[in-house]
Amino acid sequence: MADFDVSDQNPDAFFKWFQHKRSTIHERLQSLQEGAKAKASGRQEEEEGGAEGERRRQRLTTDLDEQLSEVFQMEYAINVSAVFLSKYDRQSYQQAAQALRLSVAAARSTLVPRKRFAFTRREGKTPISGLEVIRQENAERERERERKGKEGGGASGGFSSSVGLGGRGRPSDGVPPVGHGNELLIAGRKGK
Repeated sequence: MADFDVSDQNPDAFFKWFQHKRSTIHERLQSLQEGAKAKASGRQEEEEGGAEGERRRQRLTTDLDEQLSEVFQMEYAINVSAVFLSKYDRQSYQQAAQALRLSVAAARSTLVPRKRFAFTRREGKTPISGLEVIRQENAERERERERKGKEGGGASGGFSSSVGLGGRGRPSDGVPPVGHGNELLIAGRKGK
């Protein structure tokens, strides 16, 4: 049965058309749900995934969208037919169309559930903790100090008088330069 011709203005013809559309949508929704149940019971231990799962999901979404489109066409026909339908009939048709819309939504939520959100890991990168970052930075600084110590001729104690202190340290004594919390050590050596 094709779309309803509003020019007929016949409430009986509208009733027949509406009942036919409603039963067609109900049957289609039932067949989709039964097909999904059969597929779920036939599926053994493996979970459907990959390209086949996505195709099945796409088919179900398309079928449900078509059924929802049919419901919208029915609602439009009800609104256009308001000229010749009684107020009671119009309200009952609208309630029936709303119930159909809700059943399509319920079928969509059970047959095609929304995908769960999950962060994905980028290829080649592994997450590291803040402590690990600090350890890596400290190891890098230590390597830099060792490299500078080898290049500088081997100052005793590994301290250099030019490292951020403006030459205030005394590398020949093996004492760390001033400014690193060692002021008391240096002050104690002054007395000697």
